[in-house]
Amino acid sequence: MRKFGFANFLFETELLITEDLLEQEHSKKMEEVSDFFEREIREERDAPEAKKGSSSRSFHKVELEDLVDSKLNMVAVKGLIFKKPEEFITKTGLKIVTYSITNYKDAVDIKHFIHEKAIKRTKVFSEGDFVSISGRYLIDAYSGNPSINVSKIHKIENPYKLPKDDATHKRVELNIRTKMSAMDGILTPEQIVDRAIELGHKAVAITDTNSLQSFPNFYNYCKDKKIKPIFGATLTAIDENHKGVYNVRDALLEKHKYIVFDLETTHLSPELGEIIEFGASIIENNKILKKIQFFIKPKKKISNFTTKLTGISNETVKDAKSEKEEILRIKEILESGIAVAHNAKFDLGFVNAKLSAYGHKEIQTPVIDSLVLSRFLRPDNKRFSLERIASHYNIIYDPTVAHRADYDADVLAKI
Repeated sequence: MRKFGFANFLFETELLITEDLLEQEHSKKMEEVSDFFEREIREERDAPEAKKGSSSRSFHKVELEDLVDSKLNMVAVKGLIFKKPEEFITKTGLKIVTYSITNYKDAVDIKHFIHEKAIKRTKVFSEGDFVSISGRYLIDAYSGNPSINVSKIHKIENPYKLPKDDATHKRVELNIRTKMSAMDGILTPEQIVDRAIELGHKAVAITDTNSLQSFPNFYNYCKDKKIKPIFGATLTAIDENHKGVYNVRDALLEKHKYIVFDLETTHLSPELGEIIEFGASIIENNKILKKIQFFIKPKKKISNFTTKLTGISNETVKDAKSEKEEILRIKEILESGIAVAHNAKFDLGFVNAKLSAYGHKEIQTPVIDSLVLSRFLRPDNKRFSLERIASHYNIIYDPTVAHRADYDADVLAKI
């Protein structure tokens, strides 16, 4: 402050949060959750499959790891409940039980809607139970994740027999990941230790990916169970999947046209989401010559979360063309020069996945990832978001307009 002619100030702040305010906020949140689930159960009841009656439904047996590719709606699956079920009762008395099950290859959430009159006679299963489930497979509108709404559920014997270690001289497992390894493990350190003891092992190692968070629990539990803990880690030195340039070829950069682009999508996964906006700025001779923007109408309704993040609603895209109609237009635009995106691994990956899904070839033109390049150019920075990079180059970035494809592409083009 002194360099602007002001004296030094001392600011004292006090945060006042009463129990009444916390209770009011909690009640408000519970009302929102209750309203959401009430709408979801009505949609489930009104679904075409439900109107046929449960006796006439045909459930297709499928393994959890094949759910996404199966493109089936009415499915029959089985799996182990691997964490404590979550229970919630709406303001109208509807009980929702959420299970998470695995078949040791993949996992999925299960939602069981139980009407008030059936609560007392309906069993709620526990962590460790192996269950068979028939129901409707969908993308949950609340969480955005794959889920199955239960039609029937019952406990069965676990058909997946765990192997035994009958060797005279027991092995020591040196490569196990816990659920602290994102997308690479679902077990707790305690579960891993218990399994090692079942096998008769005297020691066990945990080697989480880029994480040491499980070590305290692992150490304490091994101490209680009198088994030797071995501490390790799987560290990423170079992320080969995160390149600075894709489709590399020799070229004089200053003589090329650049297509700086961005996408807005309904989900981070191209298998579960759709493109709803494409934006691009065309640069040639260091000048922005043209801007391109168009919306795309998805097959499924845009969630409230996506609308809050991007400002794009179902009303916004009601007159837009479909993704199938527009995907080749996107390909043509990107292949008219050298493409540039901030976190191109996501944007290029999403476009290529959609091209493949519609039977077209992937993008062939070079694509530069400004996120990776910014890490090389500014190694002293701790954050490399588009907003932070724009700030470094004194380029205006308005958070209230951000997360729109044309705006983000324009900011990146100026950078």
